[in-house]
Amino acid sequence: MVLNLEVQKKAQKELDDVLGDRLLTLEDRANLPYIEAFCTESQRCQPAMPFEFAHATFEGDMYEEFFIPKGSVVIGVTQEILRDRKQYGTDAEQFVLDRFLERGSKHSLAQWGYRRRMCPGRHLASRTNFLVVAAILKLFNAMPATDEMGKDILTPREYVGLGVA
Repeated sequence: MVLNLEVQKKAQKELDDVLGDRLLTLEDRANLPYIEAFCTESQRCQPAMPFEFAHATFEGDMYEEFFIPKGSVVIGVTQEILRDRKQYGTDAEQFVLDRFLERGSKHSLAQWGYRRRMCPGRHLASRTNFLVVAAILKLFNAMPATDEMGKDILTPREYVGLGVA
């Protein structure tokens, strides 16, 4: 939020317009498309697991133009899949909510796994993430830290995670 203060203001306005003075419930989710897009884009930009667990193939399979032979070990690099320029355009590295605000926009679910190995807890995690993000935005303002002269300290835009490059 510190890197996207204008997004924070729009999200807080949507929350104020829909909720007024009350706190949100899960039933409010359908009426908060900007918050929903914020959560989706946050998960796309910073997935909880930047890579997937190793899988062995039991039969040959085609993935786009690549053939994956039987017995191969495959590790999905989620962080890169969610930055695919074919799907997300030249601004794939940027935090852009508009990509999920368009009606009928399609996005990858790769942050939850692949094919038959999707996270069984993804629905609970998505709902919890939505409630936490909306509650934080409703109750708090994220502001950059300041130095002794009162100037904003810029936060680096980099992923600090599991030590995976």
